[in-house]
Amino acid sequence: VWLVAFSVWTADSLVYPPAFVFERAIRRLIVCACGFGICLTMARLLQAWAGGGSFLRRAALGGLLCLPATLVFAAINQLVVFTIAPKWGTGGLIDMLDSAMMDVWVFAAWTALYVSLGSDAEARDHRDRLAQVQALALDARNRMLLHQINPHFLFNSLNALSSLILQKDTARAEGMVLAL
Repeated sequence: VWLVAFSVWTADSLVYPPAFVFERAIRRLIVCACGFGICLTMARLLQAWAGGGSFLRRAALGGLLCLPATLVFAAINQLVVFTIAPKWGTGGLIDMLDSAMMDVWVFAAWTALYVSLGSDAEARDHRDRLAQVQALALDARNRMLLHQINPHFLFNSLNALSSLILQKDTARAEGMVLAL
């Protein structure tokens, strides 16, 4: 998300070539790196506060975290672009809030991706665990059936062997013992 944001914000120099293109790109890179760090912090907060919660809980908490994250990001942008060695004028509070309103989409997109991918991973893990449990249940059922079949097979074989012995058919009885 932050690479896309950096690319979009830097692509404006292709349309409106401003002075100091390289310096603006470097400053935007610094600002985007800070945005990445803010998102990492948001991820840790979401894990700590709503890690095992429902999708709606995580989405709501992520949405709530977007506002302060966007304001912090706008303040960093204000500092890096307009306060430290200003070359594009001095931005004020109104410019910072305007920037925050335009940048909130990045945090909203990141939150949507984070929550959606996390929920998808949990659903896949749940399906995998369910498949493992079903496989174990099937294996246990098969073992139970084998334990039921083995005594019957042995009883029938010994009964047939006994009949051959009573009939004094020793050759067939010996062959049956060897086969058994």
